[in-house]
Amino acid sequence: MKARVRFISTNDGDDLEDVVLEDPNDVDIWLTVMAAPSGGLRVRSPASMTRELNR
Repeated sequence: MKARVRFISTNDGDDLEDVVLEDPNDVDIWLTVMAAPSGGLRVRSPASMTRELNR
């Protein structure tokens, strides 16, 4: 499985592309990285799985 980065933001919710660093040699920033399989990610609830198994 290959993963793909879907989104990167600061923990403040700002897009990483919008961040302006005062000093690129002195950085201290928290990031959130969202990644998923390159083909997508399916999320299912127990009720959804039960319904499919009972078909």
